[in-house]
Order: sequence, then C-alpha cells, then structure tokens
Amino acid sequence: MTQLEVLRAPHVPRLLASGVVGRIPSAIAALAAGLVMRDAGLGYHLVGWAVGAFALGLATGGPILGRIVDRRGQSRVLVASSLVAASAFVLVDLADDRFPVIVLAMAVAGLATPPLEPCLRALWPDLVDDDDLDAALSLDAAAQELVFIIGPALVATAAAVVNPEAAVWMAALLGIVGACTFARTAPSQEWEPSHGTEVDGHWLGPLRSTGLVLLFGCLLFQGAAVGALTITVVAYAEWVSPPGGAGALLAVNAFGALLGALVYGAVGWSAPLPARLLGCSVGMVLTYALLVTTPTPGPMFAIMVATGFFLAPMLAVSFSMVGRLSEARHVTEAFAWLVTLFTIGNAAGSPLAGIALGSGLVPAALVAVCATAGSALLCVAARSTWAPAMSEHA
Repeated sequence: MTQLEVLRAPHVPRLLASGVVGRIPSAIAALAAGLVMRDAGLGYHLVGWAVGAFALGLATGGPILGRIVDRRGQSRVLVASSLVAASAFVLVDLADDRFPVIVLAMAVAGLATPPLEPCLRALWPDLVDDDDLDAALSLDAAAQELVFIIGPALVATAAAVVNPEAAVWMAALLGIVGACTFARTAPSQEWEPSHGTEVDGHWLGPLRSTGLVLLFGCLLFQGAAVGALTITVVAYAEWVSPPGGAGALLAVNAFGALLGALVYGAVGWSAPLPARLLGCSVGMVLTYALLVTTPTPGPMFAIMVATGFFLAPMLAVSFSMVGRLSEARHVTEAFAWLVTLFTIGNAAGSPLAGIALGSGLVPAALVAVCATAGSALLCVAARSTWAPAMSEHA
C-alpha cells in the first residue's frame, strides 16, 4: 500500500487532519505566549521562564496522560485534557502582566496537552496491515513536520491581522477542535485500554524494557541535535543575514524533513528496523557535519534541506520500533515517552549550543554533530538488544 492508498483508508484522513490541528498548540505555544508577554511589557528573561514551564509540563504530562489512556481509553482523556489545556492558554491572556499566573498557566497547558501523537501511533496497527505500517508511519512523521510549518505562519497571521492575544486564543480553540474531532472517530472510541491484557501497576511501566530505554536514549541525542541546530541557525542568521533570516532556514529544514518522510514511505524496505535507524543516524551525522563549514547563504539553504531529510525517516523508524519493543498494555505511554525524551534532548541541546556560541559558530555546530554521533554510537551498541524483539515481529 502506498502513502496515497493509506490516506484513502477508512478514518485515516480525519485522524491525520485532526491530529495536525490538535498538535498545533504545542508547536506555537512558545511563540504565542512570547508575543502576549512582550505586548504586556514583560522582559525576554521572563518569557524564557514561561516557555521553560510549558516544556517541563509537556515533558511530564505526556507519559502521565499516556498511562491514563492505556488504562481508561483514548476519547475521554483527549477531550478532558484539551479543555484543561485550552483554559490554561486563555488564562495566559487574561493574566495581563501577572507573571506568576502566566508561568502557572503555561505549566498547566503543557501538562494537559492532549496526547494525540501517541494515541494516533497506538491506532495505526488497527488502521492498516502490518506490511503497510512503514507507509503509515512515514505519513505520521510528515504530518508532524506540517505542524511546525503551518503553526508559526498561523501565529504571525493572527498577530498581524488581529493582535498578539489572538494567538493564544487560537491555540486554545485549535487544541479543542483537534482533540475532540480525533476523539469522536470510531477507532479512537473503540480502542480498548491495554487491549484486554492485565494492567501492570509497576511505576516504571514501559521503562522496564531495556530495548525501549536504549531507543529513547537515541531519541534524546537526536533531540539535542535538533535543539543545538536551532540555536546555531538563529546565530548564523544574525551574523550572516541570509534571505528570510532564521525563519526561512528553519522552514527549509522542515521541508527537508517532509521530503524525507515521503521518500521513506515510498520505498519498499527489506532492511531490519535497527539497521534503518543506524542508517538514518549516520545520515544525520554526515549532513550535520556540513554545518561546521559555516557556508555562505546559498549552500546553507541546501544544507538545511539535507539536515532535515534524515530526521523524519529516523522518527518513522523509531515509531515502528516502539510498537515492536513495547508491550500492548504500555503502548500509548511508550509513545509518549518517545516524545518526552526527544523534547528533553531538545531542551538540553539548545543551551549547550548557546554556551558554545561564546566561541563562535563552529563550536555550536559541533555540539549538534556530537549529539548525532552519540545517537549513532548508541544504535550500534543496542543492536544486539533490539535483534530478538525485531526477529519476533519479522
């Protein structure tokens, strides 16, 4: 089944579209809140704390909500969490310049962000045959890139046409619309908690799987690489002034990831999943290494496409591996941990690159390169651990 055929499968268009809409708030929260806070006269250092509170809430809430979904089902959790997150976004605007209220609201918005990503990935085996999962998950990864292309454009439009406060109201509305539309689909409503297996009360849940922990470690490194890349690109744009600035470079990077996802889904793969993950990781090492050349704007745009190209396939492979390494009773929480570890890595890579920028662009780029290399080395070390689980699902 091709990606186009996957899109024609029952329920898939609605699930993908509502997932994109519902995920936009998490992609625009930092920008939207920053605009509102600056409009209220608050300093950038306070914006940073508010954005950090949202990221911390997002990283913490994902696995918690994922575990609740595994025990209670998808629909009620998605609807309830979307209402809480939307209320928190609205409070960011209503708080005016009361910084403690804004920080608390941003933390709650992150904590209650509906777990649409892990919910969708838990549904894919029910939506398509096993042989079609690669195409489906590559579409999922492509949709994720659309979130980061569409989201900032919507914020810029809302702020310009209405006012900065409109951006957080838009985040609240999109979150509710996306989550509720997703939750009303038959696959989401019919998805059975734990798939009939006994609920595991151990507090570690899916983290008791060594294979999953190693995979999450790879994603932690890759998240750090992306975080370091973002900061490096912002500094590059400030010092070199390419057309369109950092925004254009990051948009091109997202386009490269979208292109990579479409190419990955169109290929009929025979290589085992760990080998594909290693190949994507090595591809990221090689393309990220080009950043240390600090090229002129023309080549830099080409490099940004290249650095994005392997990211979405790497995520698609990771999604497939989580589905195989996780027990059915932990599947939603496992996918949530993947998102959380990638987010934590991103949050760690950004300040590390920022520190390295004190010595120039090359050291900052090297932070990103070292992070991708760490992921590739961990892939090599983990292959013997992953092999038994992969052979069971061959």
